[in-house]
Amino acid sequence: MDAIQKAYAIVLASPVYFYSVSAQLKLALGRTTALTVVEMPVKQSALPMTCMDRASAEPAIAVYKATLSFKKWEDFGVIIAPGLSDMICIDGFEELEQV
Repeated sequence: MDAIQKAYAIVLASPVYFYSVSAQLKLALGRTTALTVVEMPVKQSALPMTCMDRASAEPAIAVYKATLSFKKWEDFGVIIAPGLSDMICIDGFEELEQV
């Protein structure tokens, strides 16, 4: 948590699980919410995601955007890499270069 309290920007990466971000990311977001009582320098955030198709990512993006709104962070970008089902597939994906 010390690193988050010193960071200007944060990248929240997650695969889509059942139309949402992973439980690990939800836990991390919950813990940073507790930090809102102290001033945090984080002002920007980005979200690279893997998913089977773009439609399945929409609810997860909504969670991300709601989090940005609550925390008053600027959206630095959402990168969606559809069609990735395992790590072997990631080589050569254009979205990996964008991240």
